[in-house]
Amino acid sequence: MSYEAGWKSSFFGERVRTQLSAFYNKYKGFQFNVVEPSTGFSGVENIADVTIKGFEAQVQARVRGFGYDANVAYVGPQFAYLGYSPLSDRIDGRGLLSALVTLDMGDWQVTAYGTNLTDKNHVSGQFNSNEFYGAPREYGVRVRVAL
Repeated sequence: MSYEAGWKSSFFGERVRTQLSAFYNKYKGFQFNVVEPSTGFSGVENIADVTIKGFEAQVQARVRGFGYDANVAYVGPQFAYLGYSPLSDRIDGRGLLSALVTLDMGDWQVTAYGTNLTDKNHVSGQFNSNEFYGAPREYGVRVRVAL
């Protein structure tokens, strides 16, 4: 069973755009790669029912040559590696915040951006017993010139 609902709209002469979405996925007999710790062999097994849910919201605006973009997203907890314990081998739910501001002057453009602005330390994935961490806070400036 899978549901997704969303909304997109523009305001103020299409200078402000909003996008909202939420999703809910429920799986029965979800298949997962499992490693047997005593032998090291892996295989795909059916596990208990799995529910994955979350939401995302975005606001974009353009005002007098400046562009603004803010995004927030949340993904609920997920199973990561079930070879050892379903209680400890879960990826916690996480929310991330990113934003950018752009000055667009026709032939040139300057953008200041930031991702993971709250500098949240989070596991973004896992394969067998290896965890993959999401990027830390990143920020910078990009300049584009049309020749």
